[in-house]
Amino acid sequence: MSSAQEAIAARLQTGGYGTLGSSIFVDFSPSTPFNCIVVSGYQGPPPDRGVGSKLPLVQRNKVQVMVRHSDPATALSSAVSMNDYLEGTSGVTSDGVYLVFVLSVGSGVLYLGKDANNLTMYSMNFEIKTT
Repeated sequence: MSSAQEAIAARLQTGGYGTLGSSIFVDFSPSTPFNCIVVSGYQGPPPDRGVGSKLPLVQRNKVQVMVRHSDPATALSSAVSMNDYLEGTSGVTSDGVYLVFVLSVGSGVLYLGKDANNLTMYSMNFEIKTT
């Protein structure tokens, strides 16, 4: 079974935003290529459980999608497009993970600034409900 971040990375590939391992990376930010997408997981709230059950009914994963690009306008437009594409996704299986619902956390796209190579970075955070 894949992780939520692997499922979101695969979903971005399906949406035509890049290719896993070439321009979309999971849980690490490579030094090259400069223009890329990094999908990382981080700790979310506890899973939703049935009454009297220790087995999770729905996992509540947190995922960050970071866009890095040499052109600031492309970085922003790509981030906004990805945010719109992912927000509200429901009832879809991606990379073997059933996505119950994808909810944007916060106000959408966040400007992170420039990295050491003067590349523009934006990020979006999502809660990914999976079964």
